[in-house]
Amino acid sequence: MSLDLHYRQTILAWAAQQHFHYSQVDCSHFVWLAVRTVISNFPPLSSHSYQTHYVPTTSPLPADLIYFPVPGHIALYAGSGKTWFIGSQTSTGVASVYFGDLYWSPKPHIYLRLESQ
Repeated sequence: MSLDLHYRQTILAWAAQQHFHYSQVDCSHFVWLAVRTVISNFPPLSSHSYQTHYVPTTSPLPADLIYFPVPGHIALYAGSGKTWFIGSQTSTGVASVYFGDLYWSPKPHIYLRLESQ
């Protein structure tokens, strides 16, 4: 069952208010912390493991996951026409990132549907 809009907004609101430095929390731990705000039994996973636990989708909703196999990065899709995600990046720590920049736009990616547990 897909998460309703209220839960998706709660996840993104929490994520957008965080100011962790990358040395404090990596990408997979950040996603885990954000999703646990609404799904208490959400399991901690490595960034590579998320793709085996969630269903790929071609029509992502806000707070679905976006996975980049190379460099092995996981983040929260923020919506806005496939142009933004929120994650913990090595270069920025936790930040909203424009998907169309020169670093991220050429990278293959998979959207993963976040389901309630």
